[in-house]
Amino acid sequence: AVEVEWDGERYVKRLYARDGYLYESLTAAERPFTGEEGDSLCALDAFRPSVEDGLVTVRITLPGGQEQTVALALRAPAE
Repeated sequence: AVEVEWDGERYVKRLYARDGYLYESLTAAERPFTGEEGDSLCALDAFRPSVEDGLVTVRITLPGGQEQTVALALRAPAE
């Protein structure tokens, strides 16, 4: 999860896997995470996120076995 500020309000952006799909959500920071509020991005077989030395890496395996990796540098250190 990454916190962002937009128009003076705090939000949390999340990528997560649920029921065989990759989801993305953007919710108010004070709202509890339930996993029900996101938008489905794609079907997947595996979701492996990691954080190391300020780099967020997400590895996914799509149906059929194709693997994709995305790496993002954090602007602030992870807590």
